[in-house]
Amino acid sequence: MTQLIVSTWDGLHFFDDDTGGWSSRSTLPGHNVSHAVREAGASTLWAASNRGEASRILRSDDEGATWFEGPDLAVEEVWHVDVTQDGEIWAGVKPAGLRVSRDRGVTWGPNPGLNDHPTSSEWYGGGAGLILHTMILPRERPERRYVGISSAGMFRSDDSGVTWSPANEGSRGMGEMWAEMNGVTLQHPGVHRCVHKAIPHPTDPDVLYSQTHFGVYRSDDAGTTWQEISAGLPSDFGFGIAAQPWACEAGCAVFVVPQSPETLRTAEALVPYRSLDGGRTWEAKGNGLPSGDHMVLRDAMAADAAGVYFGTSQGTLWATRDLGESWQVVAEGLGRIQAVEIG
Repeated sequence: MTQLIVSTWDGLHFFDDDTGGWSSRSTLPGHNVSHAVREAGASTLWAASNRGEASRILRSDDEGATWFEGPDLAVEEVWHVDVTQDGEIWAGVKPAGLRVSRDRGVTWGPNPGLNDHPTSSEWYGGGAGLILHTMILPRERPERRYVGISSAGMFRSDDSGVTWSPANEGSRGMGEMWAEMNGVTLQHPGVHRCVHKAIPHPTDPDVLYSQTHFGVYRSDDAGTTWQEISAGLPSDFGFGIAAQPWACEAGCAVFVVPQSPETLRTAEALVPYRSLDGGRTWEAKGNGLPSGDHMVLRDAMAADAAGVYFGTSQGTLWATRDLGESWQVVAEGLGRIQAVEIG
């Protein structure tokens, strides 16, 4: 059974396919939910909520029937939430920073190793501002952690988040442009990357894929170096990216949704592209999807062994169960879909 946890700017929705079709239920009406996740190995749900002027992490222990609301984090927005293997709750916020709770969301503190990183003086905001939007917590490497910041790039920790290092070598940067715009000398060339989203390979913890402002990339050495794999795509710009486990050359099918860097939307039609060889070649896979301009946000794409799923900012949720050969509507008329996670 697949459960999709769909975060929108007007509540949280669950879609289950255990009845021969998709059943649904909703919770948190009126909450702008930027991201939500089910804690691995547990029934607990965590949601990043922005409501009014408050940004909080919410917790439910009863499948969303009731919610414990943590304290206001006193930030512009909370963007992402996840749970480490040692039980810490992590929140990615705007302005870019990492907040940590060790008591199930009751109290929160900073992560000094990242928030006070020596390169932070040269972090700067992308189109959505300066945000920490991505977390990767590999189950096979419990002390390794990754975060993604726009615009600073990927950072990696090998000591459970105590210390961090930029992990961007090989990806295109914007450091010279930043220095010229600010009239300063570049001190930290290892940052200045506008990473939009990064994901792990579903079975190999040392392989990562990333969609950035300036290309799609693969790393085969845990983020130490990156190789661009954008050749064959109609645009190297986009946000959504997902990897479905599959018995092919790369061990997974990678999907991206190319969009225009000028409009931030697709051009003429909504067409995902699929690679079965780690990004060496790409194929358009848009059968069943509509024409026109559409936006897929950075967290709004996910995959499991059964399929690939994504939502649009217009509020339509799509799924494929045949490796992108055809797509079907799961739901329409939702609020702007901001995140899709497998429950």
